Amino acid sequence: MNRKILILECGRGFGGALTSLKTFVDEIDPVSGVEIHLITGYHQDVIRKGGGVVCTGVIPRHRLYGPQSSVEKGLTRLCSKGAGHLAFLLDMMFSGWIYATRIFIYIRRHHIDVLHLNNSILINDYGIIAGFLAQKKVIVQVRAPEYPSKIARWLALMVDHFLPVSKFVRSSLNDLKITENAVSIVPEGLDVDGFLRAATRVQDLPLGVVIPQSLPKIGMVGCLVPWKGHGIFLESCARILKKIRAVIYIAGDSPDDDTGYKNDLLARTVALGISEHVHFLGHCPNVAPVVNACDIMVHASTSPEPFGRVILEAMALGKPVVATDAGGPAEVIDHEKDGLLVPAGDATAMARALLTLMSDESLRHRMGKAAANKARVLYSAGAHARIILEQYTQ
Repeated sequence: MNRKILILECGRGFGGALTSLKTFVDEIDPVSGVEIHLITGYHQDVIRKGGGVVCTGVIPRHRLYGPQSSVEKGLTRLCSKGAGHLAFLLDMMFSGWIYATRIFIYIRRHHIDVLHLNNSILINDYGIIAGFLAQKKVIVQVRAPEYPSKIARWLALMVDHFLPVSKFVRSSLNDLKITENAVSIVPEGLDVDGFLRAATRVQDLPLGVVIPQSLPKIGMVGCLVPWKGHGIFLESCARILKKIRAVIYIAGDSPDDDTGYKNDLLARTVALGISEHVHFLGHCPNVAPVVNACDIMVHASTSPEPFGRVILEAMALGKPVVATDAGGPAEVIDHEKDGLLVPAGDATAMARALLTLMSDESLRHRMGKAAANKARVLYSAGAHARIILEQYTQ
C-alpha cells in the first residue's frame, strides 16, 4: 500500500538534523510505495526532488516565543514572570496559526497519510497541531532533550510516536509522561560506503588548505557555538603543542552569520600562542576529506550531546575519537576500545588522551579499526531507515 509522508524540518538551518534526514531519504527505494514530501522552514539544497522524494518546498515558521525570540526577550524585560507563556499566546494568535493552517491545507490537498517532524516537540509546535487537526498519524523524531514545560506536555498529547536518537534523549521524555510503547529509539545512521567515497574527493577541501604528511593532524567538526567546547579543545591543543608538533583543523561556521564567537576563538588562539598551528576551515559542505586527512578527531561538547553524528563519520573512516563522556557519545564509544572518553570541560584530561593516541600509532590503528567495524555493523543507514519505515506502515 502506498504511503504519502510529509516531513517537516523546522530547525535553524543546515546542520546535523538536515544531514541525517538526507541519509534517511536516500535509503528509500522509489518503488517501495513510500512517497516523501519535504517542507523546510528555510531554503536548502541538500535534499532535492528525486528517488523517494517527490516534492520539496519552503514554509517559514516565524516563531514569536523561545530563547531566540526578540518578542519573548522584550516581554522578559517588562514582566519576567510568565513572559514565555505570554509570548506563546501571541505566537498562537498570529504566526503559529498561520503556519498550522498552511500545513493543514498541504496535508489535505496532497492526501498525506503520516506527518514526520524532524526535531523536538517545541520546535515543531504548530506542525504537530496541524497533523492532529488533520487526524493524521504524527511522528516526532526527537533530536535533542525535550524541555519539560506545560506547553511541551500539551503538545505531546497530540503525538502518536516518538523517535529519540539516543537513550539520553529518551530519558528526557520521561518528564512528559510518555509511555514506553509510544517510543522507539532510532540511533543515527550513516551510509558508510558513500562517506568513504566522499572522503576521496580531495578537491572538496577548502581552498588553500595544505595537508602536511609529516605532522600529526587533529580535527574537530561542528557548528561554532559555545557549548560545542571549542575553547576547551584549544586549551588542550595548547598543552599538547608544548610537547609535540601538530596541525589543528576546525571545520564549521557560526549560525545566523553571528561571527562574535568565531572572533573570540581566533583571539583565543593568539592568546594561547597557537594561532600558527590552528586552521579554521569554515563551513565544509563535504567534511569527509577533512576528517580523512586527520589522525585523530575530537568531540568536545561541554553540554551533553544528543548523539554526535560527526563521531560516526570519524569512526567510519577508521579515526579514533576523543569525546566528552556525556549524552550520546558515551553510548556510541566504548572507552579504550574504539575511542577515548574524557570529562566534559576538562582540557587537561583531553590533552592527556590526545597525547596517548599521538604517541602510540598501533593504538590509533587498533581503535580506528574497531571504530570502523562498529560504524558499519551497528550504525548503518539501512538499519536506521528500517525503524522509521516500520512506523510509517504500522
